[in-house]
Amino acid sequence: MAKAPDWKFIYADIKTIAVVGCSRHSGKAARYVPAYMRGHGYDVVPVNPSRGRTASRFRAYPNLLAISPEVPVDAVAVFRPSAEVPEVARQAAQMAAKPRYFSIPEGISSANASRIAEASGMIVIEDTCMMKTHKRHIRPAH
Repeated sequence: MAKAPDWKFIYADIKTIAVVGCSRHSGKAARYVPAYMRGHGYDVVPVNPSRGRTASRFRAYPNLLAISPEVPVDAVAVFRPSAEVPEVARQAAQMAAKPRYFSIPEGISSANASRIAEASGMIVIEDTCMMKTHKRHIRPAH
């Protein structure tokens, strides 16, 4: 059985989250999860492959490699179909300032993407919602 993640350490370690698939539609997790994280002090960098221009009033990048190396992305959260997640993992592995965490939320899965991210040194967090774990392990402490 795998050891449970140290959520307090992870959320203290993360400052900036690149959200691939960030949405403008309020009812989607790809919108309200990043908004929640931003509301709790995290910098959120929207990455929207289909729109590229804006998401949630913030500049959206067309892909992870378009993010400036001066933007220190600590975690990548993926809100794209499972078939697209391996390419996102490849891009994360190629970033100049490589993220430490690669988060694949509930309902999305890709063993191939997990292998790619782990092979490049990222900690993979699978089948977990950042907002739910933050609420459960971090917010009660405040």
